[in-house]
Parts: sequence; C-alpha cells; structure tokens
Amino acid sequence: MDWQFKLAYHLFSDVSVIFLEDLQIANLVRRCKAKLGDNGQFLPNGQSAKSGLNKSLHDAATINFLMF
Repeated sequence: MDWQFKLAYHLFSDVSVIFLEDLQIANLVRRCKAKLGDNGQFLPNGQSAKSGLNKSLHDAATINFLMF
C-alpha cells in the first residue's frame, strides 16, 4: 500500500485535474468463448494468455489506489 500512496501523492502533486474511467472489471475478466472447429475439436482461443491478464487486473487494486 505504500507504493500506492507514493504514486498517488506524486500524481496529484504535479497536476490539477485527473480524469478517471469507470471500468467494469467483471466484464474485462470474463473467460473467452470456446471456438469449435469444423472437425468438432476446440480451437485455440487465447484463454491461457488472458488468464495472466485477468490475474493482473485483480492484483492491480485500482479501488485502493482511487481511495488515496
């Protein structure tokens, strides 16, 4: 939490206005839909790559940062 406080202090001390976007995190971390090929087997859909992104989005703790 210390790095969040330091980053927030640094950002707010240099600028007078900051715009925030109301992101729907639940929509961003949804699983990819399965892709079915012509032969009936599932095709790669990038879910394994997205799982790392999902973990990062949850670990970012943006709500804690915004509270500072």
